[in-house]
Amino acid sequence: MKWITPERPHVDRVACPWLIERFIDLDAEFIYVAADRLAQEAERQVATSFDITGAELGHHGAECSFDAFVHGYGLGSDPAMAYMATVIRGADTDDKMLGSTRTAACVRRPGEHPVSTPDAAMPNPRMGGPSL
Repeated sequence: MKWITPERPHVDRVACPWLIERFIDLDAEFIYVAADRLAQEAERQVATSFDITGAELGHHGAECSFDAFVHGYGLGSDPAMAYMATVIRGADTDDKMLGSTRTAACVRRPGEHPVSTPDAAMPNPRMGGPSL
C-alpha cells in the first residue's frame, strides 16, 4: 500500500511510518510531497494520506497522527503502545504538557531550544533515567 504525507518530516511523520511498517503494512511505500500537491498526488498514486490537515489519520483535537493510527488500527490496548503515543504526542504538539514530564524535558524539534523544566522534572541517570 502507498502512504503519502507532506515532505520535511518531523516527529509525527517519522514515528508514523515506523508504526505502519511494524504493525500495519509490512510492504508500505512512503511518498513525501509538498503539502500543496498532496491531495492531487494521493489521488494520482492511489495513496492514503496522513499527518495533513483534514486527513482521517491526522491531528484531531489534542491528539497527533500517531494517536490516529493507534486508535484507528486498534493498537491502543497495548500499554507500551499507549505510552508511546503519549510520548510522540508530547514531542509532536506545541503543548508540551500533553506528554509526560520526561518527554517535555528530553525532546525538542529541529531548530528549537531545549525545553526548560524545573530540576525536579529532569531525568536523573542515578534513578534509571537517561543522562542529558
